[in-house]
Parts: sequence; structure tokens; C-alpha cells
Amino acid sequence: TPGNEISGSKVGLIGYGNVGMRVAQLLKGFSVEISAYDPYAALDGNGMGEITFAEHPDEIFSSSDWVILAAPLNSKTEKIVNERTLGLMKPTAYLINTARGGLIDEQALCRAVDRKQIAGASLDAFAEEPLSADSPLRRTDVVLTPHIAATSIESTSKITEIIADHIISMLVHGNAEAAVNYHEAACLSKDGHTNT
Repeated sequence: TPGNEISGSKVGLIGYGNVGMRVAQLLKGFSVEISAYDPYAALDGNGMGEITFAEHPDEIFSSSDWVILAAPLNSKTEKIVNERTLGLMKPTAYLINTARGGLIDEQALCRAVDRKQIAGASLDAFAEEPLSADSPLRRTDVVLTPHIAATSIESTSKITEIIADHIISMLVHGNAEAAVNYHEAACLSKDGHTNT
């Protein structure tokens, strides 16, 4: 089956941290319109000129030709892709998960793809890994790849260096910006609440 070109389309990012920003940088050469939803992006000042920031994730689901998940898994993002949000997507839209499997209600995704509610999906992360042999995702027209993008000699070395740098930054300088919940803690402390 012939595929679709990404040029001239609308790409929506759910999550605009390090991965989301890098995806946006890579997409800039493809003449796409990029929008992103990330409640913490404004705190970081991570804007990239040509990117439009949505106030609610529904805007990304309803307007994008390609929805790319690049968000962490937490209580606010768990199953952010579900029956309702899949229903907002265009029937010509694709879902791509480059983040965590728990962001998707996999049963709802299978139904949406089987019913042609969306054009398709590509996943490299699953709620349970490795993906079980009897998973309904294996019987659905979804591109499945192993969650091994960071498995190379070079990336393993870089990850080790990054982790060591973050530990030193925290222990020596008291800098906790690399903490997973750094933004939530920063919001709480600004509001005058404890962040412990």
C-alpha cells in the first residue's frame, strides 16, 4: 500500500521536552506545520519560533495529520490516547508513539484502526513489554517496532555520561532540573506549597 508524504501536513506533538524538541528540529526540513502541547514548555521557555503551542491536547488530536507522542508517562498522561481522543482525530490521521506504551489505551487504538476511524498507527513502545504473542495489536494493521532506539554502543556511552553529569550536578551544585518531576515541584514551590 502506498504511504503518505509528510510535507505540507500538520504535525502535532504531545510533549515538548528533549525528545519533542528534537523531533520538531528534524521535521523542520519537511515543510510541515508543527504544533505542540506541553503544560511545562512555557516554564522552560522552549519555544521554537515556528511552533504553535496548544492550550489543550484535544487541539492536537483534532487538527493534526500526524500525532506524535513524546510525553512522559504519569497520572496526567496515562491513556491520553483513548476512545474519546481517537474520536477527535481525522480519519486520514496517523498516530506515532515514540514514548511510553501506557500513554495509549491499546484496546481503543485497535478498535479505531480496525474501524478505519484513523488511517493508522506506528508504535515502538507498549503497555507491557515485550509485547505478548496474543496481543490484539499483532492482529491489527499497526506498524510495531521493538523499543530499542537507544540500543547502540554510542548511545549507551552517552546515556552513562548524561546520568553521571546529572548526579554530579545534583550532589555538588544542588541542581535538580533533571528530576522527572522538576516542573511540578517548581510549580508547587511558586504557589507557596511544599514540594517535598
